[in-house]
Amino acid sequence: MVRQVLRYSPSGAAADELIEPSELAPGPDRSTVITIDGVPEWVVENPQSRVWYVGDSAWMYPTIQAAIDAINADPVPPSQTAQCVVRIAPGTYEMTARIDLPNWVTIQGTCKTSVHLRNNTTDMFRCLGPGVVFEEFTIDGSTTNNTIYGIDCNNQVGIYVRNVDMFSVPSGQCKQRFLKQDGASWSVLHIDTCTIDYRALSDYAIFLRNTGAVRFCDTWIERCFIDAFALTSFGGCVYTEKVQDVRLWYNVMRGTGANYTGVFVSRGGTGTGIVVELAHHTGSGALGGGHAGGIAVFGESNCTVVLDNCLARGAAVAGGGTLTSRNSFITA
Repeated sequence: MVRQVLRYSPSGAAADELIEPSELAPGPDRSTVITIDGVPEWVVENPQSRVWYVGDSAWMYPTIQAAIDAINADPVPPSQTAQCVVRIAPGTYEMTARIDLPNWVTIQGTCKTSVHLRNNTTDMFRCLGPGVVFEEFTIDGSTTNNTIYGIDCNNQVGIYVRNVDMFSVPSGQCKQRFLKQDGASWSVLHIDTCTIDYRALSDYAIFLRNTGAVRFCDTWIERCFIDAFALTSFGGCVYTEKVQDVRLWYNVMRGTGANYTGVFVSRGGTGTGIVVELAHHTGSGALGGGHAGGIAVFGESNCTVVLDNCLARGAAVAGGGTLTSRNSFITA
């Protein structure tokens, strides 16, 4: 608990002023916490810091949208050299409208096990510019609507998602989708260390589509755990279309039944020369029954799937496709 605030003054220490945290109004935290013997004692204000806090204290913004509104109104707009962080205190935050994020903004929970975000009405977040980061929160799912997404990357460049989970809650099933990236000019997408419990009856938890000619999109998905066990129609964990240079490393993706495909590599009807690489990847059906059911990865014609040190039960490609396997197990 910060007990004192030393108000920063560029004119020198004689002009500094001690105030109580309760006197602070919501606003960007432009400060440095000073600790003594590991205990936070006071805060020295720093006008250069750009952190907006969300929580239930009087000096915090009550909602993520309120913090974004303040960032949009700030005299210094977010940029690559003036990036902004929205830091969310522990709690559950209900949303009923999509939040549009400007460029170079980080949505950061204090810890993904204690920060829970819910929106059963619309997509949760949409990126409006490059350099948006999501980290350390959990998307609580309780909706049967699988047409909405937690994160819409919206054809923007340089999106990073780290330690963001999606789970069902006791009141409902997690049937919304996790993330989509769709458009003709996006590139550089990194999804890292996310656990996704996808309970929808169809479609894919992660949807990646390039609507232009096949091109390199610099996409990494690594150290993620994705379940898709509720499918009654086609679907699975990750769908890629006309996206070159997708790398899936050290993931576990599971599902079962004839409708399940862990990773679907599509040529979008006309694409050629598409290569997708899976390394140290576990893709299988249910743990019981000999991992039976479903396909770990499937590539359409004119697509190449590369497996390095993988368990990829049922991996296959259509006629004209290429499946390259090194030190991998693919028997269904």
